[in-house]
Amino acid sequence: MTRLNVEKKMKLKELQDWYEEYDKKFPKWYQKRRLLARKIYEEYERKGLPVGNYGMDFDLTEFNPYIAPPHKPLRKYQDLDNTGKERVQTVGQRPDEEERIGSHLQHDTSQTYLGFTELAKQSLFMKHPEGLVITNMDDAICKYSWLEKFVNRIVPINLDKYTAWNSAYSIGGVFVRVKKGVVVDWPIQACFYLEKVKLG
Repeated sequence: MTRLNVEKKMKLKELQDWYEEYDKKFPKWYQKRRLLARKIYEEYERKGLPVGNYGMDFDLTEFNPYIAPPHKPLRKYQDLDNTGKERVQTVGQRPDEEERIGSHLQHDTSQTYLGFTELAKQSLFMKHPEGLVITNMDDAICKYSWLEKFVNRIVPINLDKYTAWNSAYSIGGVFVRVKKGVVVDWPIQACFYLEKVKLG
């Protein structure tokens, strides 16, 4: 018995059409993986499979991964407005970046801040100019072909419908790479700041 009603099928078609264009920038291996994840998700929905071992089930098609308007990039992390500062501090972020090597901030689906601190420049990059990489995950997938061996390796796309959905429809994220032999003595902070209602 199918659980994909007409409305849900229309929502999934709308998503697929949008992502078909969005995914063109990615290498072929990643495009194929995202298409596979979409098929797995639809199959789980069609069969009415349970969410998995944790949490309760809910309809992911009620949420939309691409509805957030673009947010203006920040010149520095301290340029967050007061509400933003309060919110990121509740999850352990330091907008002043004291005792931090660098920061990544994603506001809805926009990367609004990515930068290294003076501490990084003085303590890390003097010894290892390219020892630490922090970038947007989408950009990293386009740049580093060797990521094919690592993306979805720890959490497989077919674990449950949520991992399939995330693999199929994600935007952005943070990529952090510390090169072999490099020790980073101070924290890197990354925050996903969700504001848009019904954003998936």
